[in-house]
Amino acid sequence: ANEQGAWDVGCLPARLPGYGHVSDDAARQAIGTAWGCTLPAQPGLDLRSALDAASAGRVKAMMVIGDHANFTNGKLGDGITALDTLEFLVVHDTFMSPAAERADVVLPRVTFAEKDGTFTNLERRVQRLKPALQSPAAEARPESWLICELARRMNATGFHYHSAEE
Repeated sequence: ANEQGAWDVGCLPARLPGYGHVSDDAARQAIGTAWGCTLPAQPGLDLRSALDAASAGRVKAMMVIGDHANFTNGKLGDGITALDTLEFLVVHDTFMSPAAERADVVLPRVTFAEKDGTFTNLERRVQRLKPALQSPAAEARPESWLICELARRMNATGFHYHSAEE
């Protein structure tokens, strides 16, 4: 759930929100104007490329939000060994996963049943998500909170959201 939503908002290294390609000058300019910044024309790294770059020493630190089965099932090569090569690893997860066991910092993450917001399924249906449970870990947070909090602490603008509705 929500992989489609991630694609829609540009969480792909070569795509912008709305599926514009980062090499498309007009699409990049439109998003850059809306965001108040200049965007690179070259795509970033996808997960496999980032892990390969970590293994080669070109990526020194990483933040992993939620563990991924492909770290250990071979679909991303030896993802766990790649994580071991990092100088600094932060994992935001619900459970002590293999990635979290290697992390320098583990930040507690709420489950889908504790989140407020929406997700977009592969049929492109936007579905409301309301908390059904209270997290037993008082310090557990959703990834949206974490991303906004990190951005604010890095003095980035445009991340002053305090709720899913905002």
